[in-house]
Order: sequence, then structure tokens, then C-alpha cells
Amino acid sequence: MQAFNFPIATSRPPSILGYGVAVVSVGAALICVLQMEAHWQTSAPVATLLLAVIVTARLAGPGAAALAAGLSLAGFACFVLPLGGSLAHEGPQAVRLLALGLVAGYVVRVTVAQRNAMHSLRRAHDELQRNNEALRLENLERRRTEEQLRASEAKFRALAEGAPVAILIHHEDGICYANPAASAITGYSSAELCDSEVLQSVVPRLWDVLSGREQLPGHSGPVSHPVPGELRFATKASDERWLGFTAAAFEFEGKPAVAVMACDITERKRAEEALRTNQQLLNHVLETLPVGVAVIDRAGDILLSNAVSRRIWGEKMIRSGSERWVRSAGYWHDSGERIAPTQWPSVRALRDGKTTRNELIDIDAFDGRQKTIEASAAPIRDAERSVVGAVLVLDEVTERVRGEKALQDSATRLHQLSRRLLAVQEEERRHLSRELHDEFGQLLATVTLHLSAALSQARGDLRANLEESIALLQSAAAQLRSLVLELRPTMLERAGLAPTLRWLAQQFQQRCGIAVEIAGHPGEMSTEVAIVGFRVAQEALTNIVRHARAKHVWIELCQRNGRLELEVRDDGAGFDVARTLEQAAGRGHLGLLGMKERVEILGGDLVVDSAPGHGTRVRVSIPMSEAVEVPDEARTATSGA
Repeated sequence: MQAFNFPIATSRPPSILGYGVAVVSVGAALICVLQMEAHWQTSAPVATLLLAVIVTARLAGPGAAALAAGLSLAGFACFVLPLGGSLAHEGPQAVRLLALGLVAGYVVRVTVAQRNAMHSLRRAHDELQRNNEALRLENLERRRTEEQLRASEAKFRALAEGAPVAILIHHEDGICYANPAASAITGYSSAELCDSEVLQSVVPRLWDVLSGREQLPGHSGPVSHPVPGELRFATKASDERWLGFTAAAFEFEGKPAVAVMACDITERKRAEEALRTNQQLLNHVLETLPVGVAVIDRAGDILLSNAVSRRIWGEKMIRSGSERWVRSAGYWHDSGERIAPTQWPSVRALRDGKTTRNELIDIDAFDGRQKTIEASAAPIRDAERSVVGAVLVLDEVTERVRGEKALQDSATRLHQLSRRLLAVQEEERRHLSRELHDEFGQLLATVTLHLSAALSQARGDLRANLEESIALLQSAAAQLRSLVLELRPTMLERAGLAPTLRWLAQQFQQRCGIAVEIAGHPGEMSTEVAIVGFRVAQEALTNIVRHARAKHVWIELCQRNGRLELEVRDDGAGFDVARTLEQAAGRGHLGLLGMKERVEILGGDLVVDSAPGHGTRVRVSIPMSEAVEVPDEARTATSGA
């Protein structure tokens, strides 16, 4: 039976196809038996039917084989036994039938056993294959894990060896690892650092942290995440340094371990100490400054302020920028207009990056007092030139502004009094010139007439004396007329400035022998402006005679933009203008100062250009419509004087 190599069916219950195989096999066997009997009168029914049972068992399983055995027995009984035909053959046929039944049962039993064995073997084979696949996957995972572990170790070693921070690992009773950075920071080799005694003597507190003898701040048990700390230590070269570290506990090879990563923070600590020193110095400087200083951030909130700034605002400064700008009451000093929250100097510094210097602002301080301050603001920029804050400088100038206002009022009154004084002086000169002309001129003329009458009757030496007296009186009359004209030339009011200056130039040229040229014809102007122009030209000519040693003088007149432009120029020796003006008052030389004061009283400008050896140029510019305006108090003071 082992010689047949039929495929083995599965152990599933026989299907209709399996039963069909049984029926077909038995039917084919019976047909073969009947054909052999019909053609050869002999047959082998038992063997043929057993073959059908065996084929069915191999192809369809034990269930179909049992059906085939039953069908074989039934077919043998129904078709084979009747072929014997006599009682002599019934005995052997019955034995054959019995043998067929026994052998068919044995075949079925063997087939069942073989099927069970094959099924067990296949299950064992499948289980073995699954175990082999699991082992293969486990080996593959182990190799992958080993490769990852080797890669992780390589990465850790590369990271630890190249890291700029010190890495120390404590495991069991000592240091098991120290990287090169730890040696560079401490000055000890890795072997020395792994020696517990060395580490305990160098950085005892770090040893306590690594060994777990010191609990980190805020942690009563093992630390599972890095916790920072700082300590001071001495290097192998005895240099005192600061170490910043983070420590964390973990489990390694089933036992607790502690890892510490540390870096040298000496420079940072020194910088922090310098920062604290500078901060203290800054606070001291701010508190001793005579002005108020405040530093604000980008939102306008006050970060730093000194006592003066708090005192200016009444010891109550609102730190919030938005609230301070709204609640602070400020007014522009010049116009008195209320300052809007968006117009404060600090707002402009933050918003526009604009620097403001010395803006006068009147404020209502929080202590109820009204003050005047000088406010300056400048933006603070970062490395990218973005505005990140601003610094404010406040100076209370209430008393100074009041003093300046009083001084300005005093200067205004003095200016008005000076104008009135000049007007009175000119009036006195006109009065004096009129008196000299009318009184002394008539007196001299009368005396001259009397002497002329006496001259007609005189003889000898008396006549000569009378003639000399008449000549002296005529000379005195001429000098009197010249003096009268210099005091107050009447032609200035009748003819104007240009003809009067021409007459003055003619008199000057005749008296001093210096050539004078006059050019220009200005338009109509007030008498006061004409008088000032005449006095400036008169003083300039006087100075030329006294100091210039000039040979030629030029006087130019013109009207430009509603102003009288007068220029007196000479080709004389010249002088140092700044030095002369500086020494003029001390030496009693008030000519230039007097000219400048006369011109400035009328709102004009006087400029003197000169240098030694290059002559002198005096330029005057006066508004032609300027009129004298004298307040009642000035008139009263002048009249009283």
C-alpha cells in the first residue's frame, strides 16, 4: 500500500465530490469484475474492490473510503456471489466476502491513522516554520537594535567629545565618564576627573550632586529632568571660576545614575556683576542729576525714573504710557494750547523716531501746582535700528521762565525808553539849534552891524581893530551856523536824507580835504529813520577823520524791500572790529556802539566789515516805515528826568 503515491486528502469531512469518487471507484471495480468474468470466465473481485477502496481512501479520505467499503461489500454480495451458481462455490465466496470486509476495514483504519499522522506532522511543520520566522525576525530586530545601539553610541561619543560643555556621568560608586570639555574647563584630565577623590577635592559640591548626597533646590527625590544650578570652583591652575550646570537622575544597567552637563559661566557672572555695578552707578547718577530722567519702553510704560522727575510731576508718576498721556495736563508755552495725547515728545519719539530738544511746556502737576518744564525726548533703537523705547529729560524752568519774562519786559521798556530818549535828544538838539540860530545868530548879526557903523567913523588903529572884530564875529557866525546844522540840519526835514547827506559830504570834504562820493536816491521815509541814517553817516565820517587816514569815502543810499540801505565805505587803515567793540566801552569809545544802538532801536541792523589795511565798510538796514511808539510810563519817566 505504500507503493501507491496518491495525494493525501485533507482531514475535512468528505464532500459530495468525495462520495462521488467512492461511488465511481466501486462502480468501475464492479464493471471490471463483470467484464473479466464475461470474457475470461475468471476474475479477482476481492482485489479489484479493495483497489477501489484504497483509491477512494487516498483521494477522498476515510469517510469516502468507508462508503466505498460498504458499497464494495454490497456489490460483492449482489453481483459477484450470484456468479458462482452452485453450493460448492458459496463457501469460498463467503470467505472472500469476509476477507473483503476485514481488509476494507483495515484500509480505512490505516488511512485514518495515516491521515492523523500527516495532519500532526503538517501542524508541527507549520509551527516549526512559524517559530523559525519568529526567530529570524527576532534575530533581525536584535541586529537592528545592535546597529542602532552602535550608531547611538557613536553619536553620543561624537556629541560628547565635540560638545563645548562638560559632561560627567556618575554610576554606582564613581565617575564613569568625563568628556574633553570637562578637562578643558577644569584643567584636569579625564582620568583625574574619573577619580572620585580628585573630584571631591576640586569641586566637592558637584561631587555631592553627582553622588546624590545633595538634593537639588526644590527637589526632595530623584531628579528625572534637568535642573539647573551654579557653583564656584578652582581649576587645576588655582584660577577661581564659576560653573553653571544641569543635573538629572536616570537608570543605567538597572542601577541609578546621575548625569551633569556644565559650562564655564565666569564671564557671564563677571558681566552680571559689572551690570549690577553699572546699574547701581546709573541709579546713583540718575538720583544726583539736577534734571528729571525717565526711560520708557515701546508701549510708553516707565521702566526707570529718578527722584527729580517724580518731584517735577508731584511725586506721582503714572507708569502706564497710554494712561499717562491722557491724564497728564500740558500746554504749549508759546500758544497755551492743550497738548493732545498724541503730541507729547515721548509719543513722537516712539512713533516717528524723532528727537525733541528743550520744548517749553506748561503743566498742571499732580500736586496741584502749575509749572513750566523744558522737555527733551530721544528714541532708543536696537541693532536693527528699530525703536524699542525712549529716554525723557525734564527740567523745571518755572523760575527761569518767569525771570526771562521779567527781563524781556524790562528790555522792552528799556528799548522804548531809549527810543524816547533819542527822540527827546533830537528834540533838544532841534530846540538848541533853533535857540542858537535865533538868539545868538541875531545877537552876532546885531553886534556886527553896530561894529560896521562904528567902522565908518573910526580912524587909524581903531579902524583896524574894528575890522578885525567884525571878521572874528563873521567867523563866529559861520561856525555857529555850522554847529546849528550839525545839531539839527533843518534841511533834513525840508529836503530829506539824500540832499542832507550831500551837504554833509560837502562840508566834510571842505573841512578835512577827503573826497566823498554819494550815490542813490531812496524814497520817502519817516523823519526818525532819516535822522538815524544821518547820525550814522555823521558818526562814520567822524571816525574816518579820527582813525582811518583815508583818502576817499563812498556813501551809497537805496531802498530795498521796504528798508533803507545805507553804506559808508572808505579806503583807510581799517581795524579789528571784534577787538575794538570789546574794548570800546572800557576805553570810552562809544561811537560804534552808539550807532548800533540807534539802528537796533528802530528794528534795523548795522554791520561793520573791516580788517587792518583793507578799509572799513559800515552797512545799515532800517525799516523805512518805523515810527516811534512810546508808552505812557516811558513818557512819564522821561519827562520826570
